Amino acid sequence: MVWKFIVQILYSQAPSRKASSRGRKRGKSMVATSTPEMKRIKEEALKKMQKTQKSQAAVSSRRLTFDVEDDDSASDISLTDLMDESEDVPERDAIKLGVVENVSVNDYVLCEFAKKAHKFYYVGQMTKERDSDDDVEADFLRRKGSYFVKPLVEDISSVHIDSIKALLPQPTVHGTTLRTKGELVFSTEFGHVDVR
Repeated sequence: MVWKFIVQILYSQAPSRKASSRGRKRGKSMVATSTPEMKRIKEEALKKMQKTQKSQAAVSSRRLTFDVEDDDSASDISLTDLMDESEDVPERDAIKLGVVENVSVNDYVLCEFAKKAHKFYYVGQMTKERDSDDDVEADFLRRKGSYFVKPLVEDISSVHIDSIKALLPQPTVHGTTLRTKGELVFSTEFGHVDVR
């Protein structure tokens, strides 16, 4: 009698498991080719498709649409006609590499660096004039897609004047928010040049 009580205490059953909060349907064994199961599976798939189509329709209804009336003057409208002419994108000049001799403080330059046979470039803003050893000092920027930003820790380095390969135009500020005010855009097309 005592043994049964001890065994019952030692080997008591675990409490039942909690229901999952994921909302996943519990599986069950079935013959997926039987008619009632096939109907149920098709109905669930149809409901799911209708739900996704409804959400896609809601997204597409929020997109900008153009309604063109049927009169002779508006029959031939192209995409360029629909674009606002005030938002002209300035044409960007291709970069021309070569040794630049005349640089001054606050100019933006493209400096060449080499690692084995590969050449890469960094954009920097001049901070000091040329010294007696033909070295200049620049504060380098980092490329983030189509714009450039100053790193959190200033990257000021001294480079030889021969490593400066292009004088860049003054950049424009890309953004207007606090986060994007530091983004600079140059009106130069870098093309095949590996700018980092």
